[in-house]
Amino acid sequence: MVLHIFWEGWPGSYAFNYPLFWQATDLRNSSLPDDQRLLLGICGRPASGKTTFALRLTNTINGLYRAQQPQPLGTLESATSDDADTRTHPGSDIAICVPQDGFHHTRAMLDTFPDVKEAYDRRGAAFTFDDVGYYNLVSKLREPIPAGPGPTIVTAPSFDHAAKDPVMDSIIIPAAARIVIIEGLYTFLAVQGWKKASELLDERWFVDADSKMATTRIVLRHVTTGVANDMDEAIWRAANNDMPSE
Repeated sequence: MVLHIFWEGWPGSYAFNYPLFWQATDLRNSSLPDDQRLLLGICGRPASGKTTFALRLTNTINGLYRAQQPQPLGTLESATSDDADTRTHPGSDIAICVPQDGFHHTRAMLDTFPDVKEAYDRRGAAFTFDDVGYYNLVSKLREPIPAGPGPTIVTAPSFDHAAKDPVMDSIIIPAAARIVIIEGLYTFLAVQGWKKASELLDERWFVDADSKMATTRIVLRHVTTGVANDMDEAIWRAANNDMPSE
């Protein structure tokens, strides 16, 4: 099932009513096994606000979780002492947000595509992403979290907008992060290469937004970030690559 959210701002009252938040902030009484993560995929059209929504959701979960802990906040390092279990350490954030942008193919990889111009013109389309690498990450997050004192982490790539390329292993997902929120365009895309990863998610949330507002946002973003050289190119990219037909 996909939860559909139409969002123009932060729905504060909504956040406290959905069962995920109760499960997130009181794992001791939840049905989530001690060695499992809850995987939430957040999807939406470009410039729908899904990244902002995902980050605020992550911060809200962590704030609620910290408020319920009976002891002062510690550090992630203290969770790796000999007598600590990093899966339930109360001083570590319980949720983390992982953007899907890190799975863009590098420009060096795009240079090997049969149609290099199309690959660059349509960068951001599903075929310009590393679907295999993304599936491998979600599969690893789906595996049981090993018990024990040692630090058990999973890494994910981020995206450097200045360099216009991903940065490998730059996001650290510790074992204490029991809730992983993955946001991006293709978190539950039902096509070959992406569907398997989608099926591993526990929750699928679609963030919707007014199409005209989203188009205006993405055009301005293309110009300010240097994705497009000018407004005309930005409008072309939005119309031909970014926005779904209505």
